[in-house]
Amino acid sequence: MAELRRLLQGAGPLPPTVEDVLGARPRAGGRVGIRRCSAPAWPESAEVLEAIRQHPPLKGYREAGAPPGYLLVKARSSPETFVRRCQDLGFQVTLL
Repeated sequence: MAELRRLLQGAGPLPPTVEDVLGARPRAGGRVGIRRCSAPAWPESAEVLEAIRQHPPLKGYREAGAPPGYLLVKARSSPETFVRRCQDLGFQVTLL
């Protein structure tokens, strides 16, 4: 959760509902709405980040607006397919 909180910090103040979900102890009960969103990917170095950005089979999966050092996989894309394509192209992928 700390990594996700750090990643979202650059987007500005978080809505109270997001703060509750990311808090140490979420409230019990109530409703939770989930909307499919972009998946963040964290390449180990600037070189790997640039290699993915420039690789033609991976370009269509990228969402604009990623924080520095990250890639965002488009919400309408399959993160599993992105991972498989990265692996097929020789990138080592670790799911966090």
